[in-house]
Amino acid sequence: MPAWLDSVCRWLNQTYAWQPQDVIPPCWRHHGNLTYEIAALAFARADAYRDAGAAIVWHEQYDRFLTRMNKVLGKAADECRVGRHGDRPSRFQLAAWPAAPAHGVEDQQNVQKGPKSQ
Repeated sequence: MPAWLDSVCRWLNQTYAWQPQDVIPPCWRHHGNLTYEIAALAFARADAYRDAGAAIVWHEQYDRFLTRMNKVLGKAADECRVGRHGDRPSRFQLAAWPAAPAHGVEDQQNVQKGPKSQ
């Protein structure tokens, strides 16, 4: 499956990536949900030419894929697209959160229940 998805990415880049923000980076495998997004897009394309008008829908799906891909890549996109993949940027921001208090389980239950009514 990874080799097939890689060929899908290469085809999409060669066929549709006319602007830098449209290029699927070579490190797509390292961007978690991009793998699923690319697979869904590829399978949807297989169905796109069965019905009249379905190809238009697929191109709209492709456009939405690009939006989601660029959101996932964020600021790292330019570096990834030239072959300089780094760790997931949000890990740095998540690491900035202080450690959970010892009573974290109780706090988690309160979050799930919602605010206490007075």
